[in-house]
Amino acid sequence: MFNAAYTYSHEHRNYVAYPTKGYYAGTEVKSIVANKMRFFYGSLNLKLQYYKELSTRWFWGSRINTGATFKNHQAYLYDQNVGYEEKNITGYDYYVIDGQQYAILNNDLRFCIMPQRIVQIGSSKKLSQFTKIHLALYAKLTYDMGYAHDRYRHPSNTLANTYLWGSGIGIDLVTYYDIVLNCCYAVNSMYKGAFYFGIKAPIF
Repeated sequence: MFNAAYTYSHEHRNYVAYPTKGYYAGTEVKSIVANKMRFFYGSLNLKLQYYKELSTRWFWGSRINTGATFKNHQAYLYDQNVGYEEKNITGYDYYVIDGQQYAILNNDLRFCIMPQRIVQIGSSKKLSQFTKIHLALYAKLTYDMGYAHDRYRHPSNTLANTYLWGSGIGIDLVTYYDIVLNCCYAVNSMYKGAFYFGIKAPIF
């Protein structure tokens, strides 16, 4: 089996864990050849992100995540698109949508309720890096759109080959070690609404 991958990224965001200004561009190309060329798989993924400070405490962010896979045999493992890794649409936290091509546009408007503060929880100078907690609080309004094309569409995969959207309002708490805690109420294109709670950390 032959496996190759290439990744390129251009980073210009002010804070990777929770950016409010700047831009990012990245692409990833993968290929797998196995069983004496009887099986071939290739994928191309592109990510574009843009963040802007609109005024004091107001911020805008947009992210495009798109990609396509190519293979000569059907293989479910290589059709994992919306709902996997960072390919998310607001209001679809409980769903995964398979396909060979996908495109997602995430948009959010943020208001900084509380700029970053440092809270001291101890007095030990030797362990000062563990006794200070960084906190910032944002209110957020989101509107996402997406589409996943599946040419092997199964009857149970009803969300493939359809326009998807989701919108929500919530709160993000940015804290210790770049951890982001979030809570939001979201509605998706099936008009199903729910509260969602999540955590994002660099180790994820």
